[in-house]
Amino acid sequence: MNTTRALAAAALLAAALAACNSDDEASPTAPTPVPTARPVPTATPVPTMIPAPVASAAYKFAPYLDSGGVFDVLGWSQATGQKYLTLAFYNSDGSCNGAWTGGNPDAVATLVQNLHGIGGDAIVATGGWNADDPARRCSTAADVAAVYQSMLDKLGVDHLDIDPAAGDKYNNLEPAVVDRRNAAIRILQDNFRARGKTLTVSYTLVVHADTGLDAANLYVLQSAMAAGVETGLVNAMVMDFYDGVSGKQMGARGVLALQNVFAQLKALQPGKTDAQYWAMLGAMAMIGQNDNQSEVFTAVDAQILRDFASQKGLGRLAFWSLGRDNGSCPGNTVATWQCSGIGQQDWAFSKQFGGF
Repeated sequence: MNTTRALAAAALLAAALAACNSDDEASPTAPTPVPTARPVPTATPVPTMIPAPVASAAYKFAPYLDSGGVFDVLGWSQATGQKYLTLAFYNSDGSCNGAWTGGNPDAVATLVQNLHGIGGDAIVATGGWNADDPARRCSTAADVAAVYQSMLDKLGVDHLDIDPAAGDKYNNLEPAVVDRRNAAIRILQDNFRARGKTLTVSYTLVVHADTGLDAANLYVLQSAMAAGVETGLVNAMVMDFYDGVSGKQMGARGVLALQNVFAQLKALQPGKTDAQYWAMLGAMAMIGQNDNQSEVFTAVDAQILRDFASQKGLGRLAFWSLGRDNGSCPGNTVATWQCSGIGQQDWAFSKQFGGF
């Protein structure tokens, strides 16, 4: 029984093999078809954003120096380890020509040369309260640009700080003045770019602790964007709040102001990371007695501000001004350019902010 079944199975297998051989000879086996890849839709090109120049690590602390006074920059650097500062202010001479407000141009040039000699540098600041702004005196943006270009070239610096203010004599936040100035800055940045260089521009603006930038100061940044200016830093003036509540808590109120400006920057220039927005922000305090008699910025306030700047990665810390960073007039309730009005050691704030 088993033998018969085995023979029958063998016969069936032989017949099947014969049939397969016959089919192979008749037509080659077709290759297994490869699935055709479905076409991938071409993505709509996304415009490449040119990153704005930002304040380098070298300029993380750059306090303001009133160009009208005498200053031993090398002695300050040796005492504090700092070698970057902001020179204030380069404005108009009453016509479409530039001039240092109360300062000697030769003395300024020597100071910058000394900074370069120790590996430091300076930022040229224009504006300030009631400034005779070149953007008011010159009729075209090209003429305004030429005023700034001459001094930047003379000093060999590539950082420009714009400090527009609505003074009671000159309102340099008027839209026409703002627009002409920003058009000039765009020309300047194009000129630097044509030389293979970068001009880093910062805007130092009045802020309010509870609301940040008001409409007029926010327009400065909106106008800059419209003109194609690459803004490296927005420097918030955490000083002179005149709000009746900030006087004894200038550090905390300064932090609140920075948080509000941060939110405004996010709305103005969407698409960046939080770290990038914080790096676009700077803080400028007025050490000691502020212009508002009720407001005094102390060492405790400086620590609060510096700690916050370090935690968030701010682009710069600064203060007004180096001539005031001493304790030669403790108890003075009227702000002066010669001393802070509080008890302190010489260069105490430079050393404290310099740790940022």
